[in-house]
Amino acid sequence: MSRRNGFTLIELVVVILILGIPAVIAAPKFINHQSDAKTATIQGFLGSIKSTMGMLHMKANIQGKTGADVTVDTDFGPYQFHNAYPETRSESTSPARYFVQTFIDLGGSP
Repeated sequence: MSRRNGFTLIELVVVILILGIPAVIAAPKFINHQSDAKTATIQGFLGSIKSTMGMLHMKANIQGKTGADVTVDTDFGPYQFHNAYPETRSESTSPARYFVQTFIDLGGSP
């Protein structure tokens, strides 16, 4: 009697189940990482804005320009300050976009 080499159907099904169960359990954890990455990107951008604001605030204090409506010379040109903080309001229609654009112009990462 000759013996055939190979796996039986039952052995293949058992192996697929053994590998499939952990994959089904782990898949939702990996899928959720996309939203975590987006959240981390936004938090990183916010951290960059806060860091830039802090450095500009220190620069205004060093130059002694802590008044209500002053211009501080930065490495990227003059910038309007109010009480030693960068001015976040403008006469443009979208102050938030104006600030983000100015932040990017000052060398912040988008």
